[in-house]
Amino acid sequence: MSKAKRIVSIVIIIVAVLVLAAAVAVRLILTRERLMTLVVPRIEKKLDASVGIDDIGVRFPFGFGIDAKGLSFSKVLPDSSTVTFTSDKIVFRASLFSLIRRKPEIKKVTVDNGAVRLTGHPKGIDVTLEGLSAGFSMNPDGEAFRIGIKTGIRSIGLLKPAADGAINLEDIGIEGVMRTDADFKSISTDGLKCNWEDLVTLRVSGEARKIKDNKYVSINVESRENRLKPVVERVLSLDLGSMGLPLKGKDPKQLMPFEIEGGTFGFDAKVEGILGDPNEMGLSGTIIMDGVSLVHDAVKRPVTVDGTIGLSDHRVDTDGLSITFGRSRATVGFGVSVANRKKIETVSFRGDLDLDVADLVSALDVKDVEVSGKARIELSGQGRPDVLTGLFPSPAREVTPGLIGWAWRNVSLTGRVEVARLAAVVKDNPFRISSFDASAGVSRGDMTDVSGTLLLNGSPFKFTAAMKRLMPVFAEMALRARESGTPADPGRLLDAIENVPDFTGGLSGRSIDVRPLEARAAGRKASGGAARDGEKGEDGADQGQSASPASAALLVFLKNTAFSARLDSFIAGKGIITDIQAIGRIADGRIHIEPVTLKYAGGRGRVSADIDLRHPGKVTTRADVNFTGIEAGEALGAMQALGRSVRGAFDCTADAELETGPGIDPLDNLRAAGSARSSNGTVNFSPFIAPLSSTTGLDLSRYERFDYRKWTGSFLIRDGRFITDDWKIGSPGGDWSIAGSFGFDGNLDYRVNLVIPPSVQREMKDLAKCRDLVDLFRDREGNIALDFRLGGNARSPKVFLDTDKAQKRAGEKLIDSIKKKAKDLFK
Repeated sequence: MSKAKRIVSIVIIIVAVLVLAAAVAVRLILTRERLMTLVVPRIEKKLDASVGIDDIGVRFPFGFGIDAKGLSFSKVLPDSSTVTFTSDKIVFRASLFSLIRRKPEIKKVTVDNGAVRLTGHPKGIDVTLEGLSAGFSMNPDGEAFRIGIKTGIRSIGLLKPAADGAINLEDIGIEGVMRTDADFKSISTDGLKCNWEDLVTLRVSGEARKIKDNKYVSINVESRENRLKPVVERVLSLDLGSMGLPLKGKDPKQLMPFEIEGGTFGFDAKVEGILGDPNEMGLSGTIIMDGVSLVHDAVKRPVTVDGTIGLSDHRVDTDGLSITFGRSRATVGFGVSVANRKKIETVSFRGDLDLDVADLVSALDVKDVEVSGKARIELSGQGRPDVLTGLFPSPAREVTPGLIGWAWRNVSLTGRVEVARLAAVVKDNPFRISSFDASAGVSRGDMTDVSGTLLLNGSPFKFTAAMKRLMPVFAEMALRARESGTPADPGRLLDAIENVPDFTGGLSGRSIDVRPLEARAAGRKASGGAARDGEKGEDGADQGQSASPASAALLVFLKNTAFSARLDSFIAGKGIITDIQAIGRIADGRIHIEPVTLKYAGGRGRVSADIDLRHPGKVTTRADVNFTGIEAGEALGAMQALGRSVRGAFDCTADAELETGPGIDPLDNLRAAGSARSSNGTVNFSPFIAPLSSTTGLDLSRYERFDYRKWTGSFLIRDGRFITDDWKIGSPGGDWSIAGSFGFDGNLDYRVNLVIPPSVQREMKDLAKCRDLVDLFRDREGNIALDFRLGGNARSPKVFLDTDKAQKRAGEKLIDSIKKKAKDLFK
């Protein structure tokens, strides 16, 4: 062995002996008791807290380190709360030479099964961290230090003992690298990875400077493609209400009336400023939604949302969220202005919607309805939060009708609504809209400049309208319906409305043909499908009194509406009405029309009417009717075959009352009283005069068809019958007196009296052959007074002579004859 090698070997042996000796010395000197005496007071002084350690040991010479088991401490904070820390084991490893050089290189610091508990907080909330496992290392990096962190927390709990509530967040992790300068006055990171379970992953980067002075920070937080549905489900599973959060006793799920089916979300945010001065802190960022699919309880079909929301110190806004619903598209934007970084000052919004009406109807699960068409809506506006939350009822805020009205008066809202090529068909309903085009302006809660056209069963119509306070009254109706439902008597609801609308509208059109509707109603009546007034329907409800309007919209328009209408023709089974013009007003469910002018059966009519719609099970209509020049055959013939026997222009007036409703036959419930008069008409009584001629042998052919000079009389309509009260017909062949009635079902019951003067008798053929019969019916003035009864059905009437009056007259003649003979005898 060379001399050099021997020297090296001796040096190595000496170093090994020294290291071994140092290790032995360290272990002999730094015993557990001495370490406890040396370390614990220093930790207690640093923490200003009482510290406990179950066991402690030193590691040397292969690296320098300390192992501590059962480390715990408790400290009272300035706000009187207490923080407590415990751990199973803490391991500290460092490079001894780095400590000697005063440039520490900490290999690792680990905490096993640590726990932190904060109790006694003034807000009554305790905080716990369970299952804390932490890893920490610090290595020189040039003139700075590189710090590695890897931390896992099994659960973080927020507890409110007074309310017996708790929120637990599980599986929190933090991992990454930070850098600090040699004086530890600044710290930065290119990216700390933070995660909450497998739900949300964050990347945090930024820096903190002048940590010992004003504590300037600049932090960026970024997260991408987190699955929204499991995150929301997890958040909703937390017991937020018991923690005293502002939920007003509501289940968090009630505040979100839709279900999330899929999609992802992400965000990035930047916080920058002075930690010691919140006013100098700045916040900005974006929230990103990608393919978020939502389903509302009332819709049952998904709505997809894409877009970004921007955040800043004083605003939250978006250029436009893209919303897709079937073939419908919408771009919605909003902006939120924040005052003093705390309070929302104003909210602005804008929307551009292209809607497919078929999508909307099918999503609402409306059965037996086929709808197609497009709608376009453009809206923009703004308002304070207290204004916006008062516009409609919602679980988030208690509202009243007065608050609704105030909110709509103070919101800023403008826009435009357009509907194009809308077509609607309802199963078993004969009325079909084949084309509907309309447009309207929006101003606050008003609909302005409403106009449009439609084809109803192929007949064209035009309409115009202006609807002030439309939205406030709709919102109030929704509130009242939510509170108590639609009552059986809508009149009470109409009386209670506080946000009184002011609607005006006009309608003009070609023709309405209600014959298919009449045929459907007749078919239902024949099959027993319609309930009569007072009867019970299939659901046990009183169909006559408990029926409610088809929708709340009907009630809204029955509150305060002025209208005008013009219709070329109205076609019904009982006749055709033309040139109809009406002006009217609706107030609290009562319609007053003054007047309606029309043409019917060759004449003109003027009608004033009052219609009470407050009880939809039984709608009452009262009308004053005045007609001039009505062709009797056309008017009466439409209701009864016998009416075709009369030809002539009549003037008539009447007071009428009509009841309609579910299961109520209008003709059976029509009541009227009036009078009629006519000059110069024609009568065809051949169906019952011809049989009378053949039965009696009298030649009455001139009375089968004849002209009359005058026709006057009064009438009643009730119980489904048209009742004549002593109608008088004056003709060249004699005078007629008619009393009785015919039913709308065709039944006849008439008493007819015909007085034939002597001048006409001389023109009658073969009158001498029936002298005995004629003498029986001849009165004192020599007139032949024929009384006969008319019965049966209008299609096959039955007629017969009534001899009661004739026999009475014969008796009177006999008495007169006896009296005359007695006078002659005693002269």
